[in-house]
Parts: sequence; C-alpha cells; structure tokens
Amino acid sequence: MKRFLIICFISIFISFISGELIFNVYRKNLDDTISVINEKEKVYMLLYGSYNNIDKVNKLELDDYIMIKDNNFYEVYVGISKNLKNSERIRGIYKERGNNIYIREKEISNMEFIDYLNYIENNLNDKSNEEIINIEKNIIDKYKEIYE
Repeated sequence: MKRFLIICFISIFISFISGELIFNVYRKNLDDTISVINEKEKVYMLLYGSYNNIDKVNKLELDDYIMIKDNNFYEVYVGISKNLKNSERIRGIYKERGNNIYIREKEISNMEFIDYLNYIENNLNDKSNEEIINIEKNIIDKYKEIYE
C-alpha cells in the first residue's frame, strides 16, 4: 500500500511539473502572438479632401481613392507611403496638377500591407511621375483589398 501511494505521489508530481512547463510555453507564445497583432507602423496618407456629405465624395473625378469615415466627415485619400520623402514627392505631383494635398500621419497594424508597401517603395526613386501615380493606384487597390 505504501509503495502504491509513493508511485501515485511521484506520478502526480511529474504530471504537475509537465503541465506547468507546457502552460508556460503556451503563455509565452500567446504573449508573443498578441504583441505581433498589436504592432502598428507609421504611414503617411495623402489627404485629397475632407467632406461632410457623401454626395460630394461621389462627385469627385478621381480614378482611385480611399474613403475613411471619421466622425461626421468623409476623408478621401489618394496615396499611402511609409516614407515622408516619397509622400512629399507624390504631393508635389498632385500640386503640379492643381490639387492641394495634405499629408496625414496614421498607424496601420496589418503587416501584410506594410510588407507590400515596403516592397513597392524600394523602387520609387527612378520612376516617372506617371509611373508613381499608377503605383499609388495599385497601393490603394491593395489597401482596399485588405481593409474593405
């Protein structure tokens, strides 16, 4: 009988230690996952305009844009960049065309989109203005694909 109790006690002790180790690994992995999910990166969004009426947005003559409702306003964005220098270059292109664009700093948490943006922006230096506008349209399409 004594031997049976000792074996039971040792079994319970080993089970407790094994369970504790497994739970600690699980908790660490869960904490790592949560920190990755909450990770945000700064981007620069190019604001075309802010409107209090959706009809005004629908009347805009823009090929591609992102519309974000913020409080009672509809904000229309025509580009996104991770790099402030690139944002200023894109704003300059729009300014040459007679549009007044504002750069807004935002945070985005979707790492797939951030990776896509990093990949695309590495090749902007040697592009023409028309090519950059087309690239921005692709970025907007990718943003819509992910967020809408």
